[in-house]
Amino acid sequence: MNANGVQPEADNLQRLRRWNMSLIGKNNEEKIWNFLTGKGLNSYGAAGLMGNLFAESGLNPQNLQNSYEKKLGFTDATYTAAVDSGVCQLHT
Repeated sequence: MNANGVQPEADNLQRLRRWNMSLIGKNNEEKIWNFLTGKGLNSYGAAGLMGNLFAESGLNPQNLQNSYEKKLGFTDATYTAAVDSGVCQLHT
C-alpha cells in the first residue's frame, strides 16, 4: 500500500487507463507516434524512440521479452493479465 492507501498495482492500472484514453490512431504505430509527439517530442525524437521500442518489443505493448516466455512459463497475454491482476509481481 502506498502513502495514499492505494495498492501499487491498482495505482499503476489507473495510470495506464488514463494513458490509454488519450491514445489516438488506427494501430500501435500511430498511437505511439501521436502520444510521443503530443507530449512534445519532435519527429526525430519520436522516430528514434520508436526505433528502440520496435527493437525491444515490435511495438507490441503486451510483449514479454522472448527469452522470458519459456523461463517464466507465460505468454505475452498471460503475463500481461497476471501483472494487471496483481498475481505476478516480478516487476516490483
